[in-house]
Amino acid sequence: MSKLKMLPVALAMLVGLITPIVAAAPAQASGSCSGTNVGTLTHRNWSGELVAYTGLYRTSSQFCAVTVKQGRWYGTRTRMYLTLISNRTYDDRGEFLYQAGAVWVPRGTCYYVNVGIWDGQGNKQVDDQSAQPVLGTC
Repeated sequence: MSKLKMLPVALAMLVGLITPIVAAAPAQASGSCSGTNVGTLTHRNWSGELVAYTGLYRTSSQFCAVTVKQGRWYGTRTRMYLTLISNRTYDDRGEFLYQAGAVWVPRGTCYYVNVGIWDGQGNKQVDDQSAQPVLGTC
């Protein structure tokens, strides 16, 4: 087979190898958290497009949460926040390319999770607030 005929095959193989690696990185909502995964929250914008996942983790003494952007949002600098709320507020907010968090909090109480993500033009795309605690027991 000539080198010219093999080029499409080589490109297809390369795309096949690269795509899972690129797709796997943002899908892992562990970010800087460790411990046992106790849940994942899905965040979609107003049109239903997947924007991010929030991974929820537990260790023997702490909970951790991290919100990782997905798809076209991953690697795009936008304003976002991740807030864990109990009798006090713990958060990470700012302009991020990939994720907000990790936010570590002590175990022993329950926490609500709030997530906000804007697009590059300053329009809020995600405004999710848990109606009930998603970490810990009250």
